[in-house]
Amino acid sequence: MNNKLKKIYELKSELDYRIPLNQGEIKRIKENYIIKNTYNSNAIEGNALTEMETRFVIEINLAVGKKSLKDHLEIRNYYNALLYIETLTNEILSEENIKTVYAILLDGLNCTNKGKYRTTVTSQEMNDLILLNLLLLTELLNLFVNLLISTHSLMGMVEL
Repeated sequence: MNNKLKKIYELKSELDYRIPLNQGEIKRIKENYIIKNTYNSNAIEGNALTEMETRFVIEINLAVGKKSLKDHLEIRNYYNALLYIETLTNEILSEENIKTVYAILLDGLNCTNKGKYRTTVTSQEMNDLILLNLLLLTELLNLFVNLLISTHSLMGMVEL
């Protein structure tokens, strides 16, 4: 894995040398990423807004006629979750951060489960799925967070 990271850093340095990006270009790339990420992530979950409508909801805070409030909230919440995650760049990932992201995603949509673990099977899940005990889930999540933290310290971050 270290060889792949080394190669990424080498390619990034070469890219920076060949075409240095100014702050306006970096801002445009990030904005485009946010729009496309928000649109695609919500579209696969059945959101009816188009990519252009997603852009209007995010950039202009415009409600699109004949589209549900739920669709608008999903777009707005996903966007707000991405903004929150960006504020965490210098923090150590924690279970609380993950629950906060989940709470942001459900804001105005599902107040009873906001910031909590799911305890029921949804219609999209397999019938034979065995739900984890909440204590086991917390333990596994903490193991996952610790793994990410230790991996992050080995890998570092690649920025635009």
